Amino acid sequence: MQEYAVLDGGQILRRKSYDLSTWPEYKRNAVDVKGDGGPVYRPVSYVGEGPIEAVAIGMSAVTITRSAATLVEPEPLPIPTLAELKDQLSANVDMQAEQVRQKYITAGDGMVMTYREKFEQAELVNEIGEVAANALSSEERIAAYPTLAASVGLEAPTLWECAQLVRLNYAQFAQLSHVIEKTRLSGKASVSSASTAEEAQAAYEAIQWTV
Repeated sequence: MQEYAVLDGGQILRRKSYDLSTWPEYKRNAVDVKGDGGPVYRPVSYVGEGPIEAVAIGMSAVTITRSAATLVEPEPLPIPTLAELKDQLSANVDMQAEQVRQKYITAGDGMVMTYREKFEQAELVNEIGEVAANALSSEERIAAYPTLAASVGLEAPTLWECAQLVRLNYAQFAQLSHVIEKTRLSGKASVSSASTAEEAQAAYEAIQWTV
């Protein structure tokens, strides 16, 4: 396991060996309970031997020139209120839902617009029918269905087949999206209805992303 320094406010609170690789990504990203940039974990490396000469706290690591860092006895960290804990856990649920979505789609506002344009154009092509769609010249395809036309010859041979592929992919993702959204909303509802911090944490831990 790797030794880490736990930092808060630019000071080392403690050092301990952790295996963060076993932590789910959403939990590694959710350690900032206070919302103020800390506490955070930084890997510790040692240089040389003998007594302490220097402790360098960098953006990505803590370098100790021989020996352990002087531990600072911190003030006890404030315990978040139940409302604050619920807000943090709910935000974590939203983040998890987005991570699951991105297993199936490409992230980014531009890609969201591209997916939407392709689907709308695929629906229009479906309305005019296979014969009319495939009778269009390259210039006519691009003029009428610019985003969908980019797929011709790459994702499918004809405009019609591209349209049907987009519609199929959309229908498949719609089923996945239903499961993701239901899990997200039910998970947040369970967290919100908890009457204690223990119940809220248990509700959060019980969420299962099965898609």
